[in-house]
Amino acid sequence: MAAGDNNENLQSPGRALASNDGGQKKSGAPQTMLPTTKAQVSGHKFLRRRVEHGVVTGDIRMIHDPLATRRRALIFGTVATVLIGAGAGVLAWLSPEPDPGDAVIVRSEHGQLYTLLDGRYHPTTNLASARLLAGSPEDPVAIGADNLAQRPHGIPVGIVDAPNNLPTADDLADAAAGGSFAGRMPVSGSDASDSPAPSPWAGCIDFASAALSVVADNPEEAFLLDKVDDDAAALVEHDGVQWLVSADGRVELPDGADQFSRAVRRGLGVNHDSAVWEAPPELLANWTAKPAFSVPPAEELPEVLEVKAPAPDANQWWALLEAGGTPQESRGITPLSQLEAQILQDMGAQSRRTDSAEVHRYPDAQPAAVNWNLPEFRPDLLDDAHGQVCAGGNGELVVLNHDAEPDPDDPSAPSDLRELGAPSAEASDPVQVSTVEISGAAAADYFVSTRTFSHGVASEHGYHVLTPSGRIHDVDGAEAMQAVGAPVVQDELLVEEVSWDLLRLLPEGPSLDERSARQARE
Repeated sequence: MAAGDNNENLQSPGRALASNDGGQKKSGAPQTMLPTTKAQVSGHKFLRRRVEHGVVTGDIRMIHDPLATRRRALIFGTVATVLIGAGAGVLAWLSPEPDPGDAVIVRSEHGQLYTLLDGRYHPTTNLASARLLAGSPEDPVAIGADNLAQRPHGIPVGIVDAPNNLPTADDLADAAAGGSFAGRMPVSGSDASDSPAPSPWAGCIDFASAALSVVADNPEEAFLLDKVDDDAAALVEHDGVQWLVSADGRVELPDGADQFSRAVRRGLGVNHDSAVWEAPPELLANWTAKPAFSVPPAEELPEVLEVKAPAPDANQWWALLEAGGTPQESRGITPLSQLEAQILQDMGAQSRRTDSAEVHRYPDAQPAAVNWNLPEFRPDLLDDAHGQVCAGGNGELVVLNHDAEPDPDDPSAPSDLRELGAPSAEASDPVQVSTVEISGAAAADYFVSTRTFSHGVASEHGYHVLTPSGRIHDVDGAEAMQAVGAPVVQDELLVEEVSWDLLRLLPEGPSLDERSARQARE
């Protein structure tokens, strides 16, 4: 009977279970599998976790679930490890460790420069030394730490105080393509003195502090320096001697101790109230020197003729040489300015009024017969409101541009230098200005420049490299000049021509040459 029931249940698994009135299964009724509920599944998982907790931690209270936290941490760590490894592999494929190949100048990951010499990489102090050793204006190539460690090393070399911020190869290529290098001028061959054209430089003296500044203006569009009018002049003094400086140079003024001195100074409008700039002799040398004022002895003074009614644009004042003779005996006449006529009369020259007819009866005097040198007009003397007066690169008088917008904040700089800065914001390409205080035994106190990197200049004494801090380094020839970073166009170096009288106001650094760069550095 029991066997029959079992066979029936196996044959009819889908039938509903039968129950009697008491809810008990009948022994012969068919049975069916019921689906598992969510509560049963959740309970089963909970009990299994509880067993795991009991086995692992010895605690079945389930207050915390550290196993789930560990499981999540394991999953997250595995995923993160896979992602980081994949990213590192991609980076290694896209950007492998730098290999410079056969590059002569390399830069390590820490910024140290190395130069390849005789098969060894020598630590080098700066880019100028590296380029001198390489013999060309190469840019440093990156090298990885492993590649650097595998290569033979040499002793440290280089010139300790040589410049490091030199123009890049791209800068040089752009300069060569454009035919200029920030306004620099071509200098042929190896003789820098063949091209005397100066650049927009000036040496300036401050009225209040007597501080001397070297100003290197923007060569493409000057805005730091302004030319003065032709009738403007400034009084400059050194060791009790005064000079009248104008647009075309300087002339020594007489000291005012005699009749001629007083006549000249009064004619020029120079008195005790005139503003006088104290200038060192190094700056005076930058203004072109002109012959001193002079007047002939009393017995050789000419006769001064004043034309009563001169024709339009005709000269009113004339000097008759060998006065008192006939037109045939006279050496002729020469025109005078009103100031010249006044000074000659103040010195005792005879004068009279005449008409133009008499003037035309005399021949023109030869220039060699004129034995005086007098000022032609009374200049417009600059006052202390200008702050600074400057000696330009042509030996002329220039002043600082007061319209430049303020930028530098150095409170110790001369007042005008604190007011200098970039041009108006409306300008298409504003140029930044730096004011650097110079230390040491140099004549200049400040260096004002629009340059942001070291660049080549040429003077009567050869080639030099000028740093943004105002230090100059002599360069040994055109080849070395090209190596440190001077562009070349058609076998000509493009460098800025600067008067040595201005450059010598700045402090000098060590000379730049290959021999010095090869010396071992301690």
